[in-house]
Amino acid sequence: MKVSLQMLVVMSAIIMLGAAGASLRAAEPSAVGLWEQVDEKSGKPESWFKITERGGVYENDVMSHTDIPLRRIDHVRFFVGNARQSAYFYRNAFGFEVVAYAGLETHSPIEASYVLRLGKITFVLASPLTGTIESV
Repeated sequence: MKVSLQMLVVMSAIIMLGAAGASLRAAEPSAVGLWEQVDEKSGKPESWFKITERGGVYENDVMSHTDIPLRRIDHVRFFVGNARQSAYFYRNAFGFEVVAYAGLETHSPIEASYVLRLGKITFVLASPLTGTIESV
């Protein structure tokens, strides 16, 4: 069974949002962030816009492709309530392989993390051991 990265990310987001359920509140929409302009004919990115807010005023910076430091994505990191249970789910539901673990046993007192891999897709599932994650 072939599963695309986009499909896995969307399904993961749906699962995690469903688990959070009642505690979620709708955030106000914001234009702040990094936006991509795509050529309608070729479908290729033309330019990037970085929108920031300072004192209630939105500012725009136009960026070229060379300004974006990303060359590829190494992994997608999810902060979950129970990393062990989430790793079990991804392994059994989608066929991911657990390739690494960090936690109290490996002298990581802040969080427990599982690294999962399926082909070229790598997820890191992390959950706090102290109630909050300080590295965010």
